Amino acid sequence: MPFQLDGDAVPTSRTASRRAWISTAEGIVARVSGGLMLIEGDAPITLRHALPGVADLCALLGRRVRTTLVHVSTIESGLAQTLTIAGDGAVVAPPRRGRHQEPKPLLIAHVGPVKGLTHTLGKTTVYVALSQRPGGPMVFGTSRMQSLVRAGDHVRVRDGDDERYVMHFTSRGASDASYVIVEEGLWRGPPSTRRS
Repeated sequence: MPFQLDGDAVPTSRTASRRAWISTAEGIVARVSGGLMLIEGDAPITLRHALPGVADLCALLGRRVRTTLVHVSTIESGLAQTLTIAGDGAVVAPPRRGRHQEPKPLLIAHVGPVKGLTHTLGKTTVYVALSQRPGGPMVFGTSRMQSLVRAGDHVRVRDGDDERYVMHFTSRGASDASYVIVEEGLWRGPPSTRRS
């Protein structure tokens, strides 16, 4: 599995269908090296990952993060994983009475089948779909734009709060793909003139 949360205190819950389970970890990023990120909280938790080199988790050192890992298993398409790392700082929505503030997403990574997925980046919702053509591109879209991105390429997008993200299409197979969406401060890939 490309992503794994290890530790004695990793809460995991299953959905009613029993096809999906969610693991979470919250704490301060204490160490980053290679494919590991150590999160210090009530008990130490290790995130093992296979993120592409364009995402620099070293920028998270010393920051409080909430890490969520969603596993979805289906008979026809196998296992899909979506990793989300959110951090303190800006919030994704103005506080309302009776509601707490959610940390903003810093990184979203997906591996597995891609059939009309959505992700929320602040005030912007990103729609992701994979071309049905073998070796074809991926579509990243918002309410304002739509971009076709080939494997290995990326596109930048701005959410409603002026936060900037980079969407990178890492690779694809016959019916599955991998991609990462990172807050611009975590991007270590090449510059791009493609902006949306």
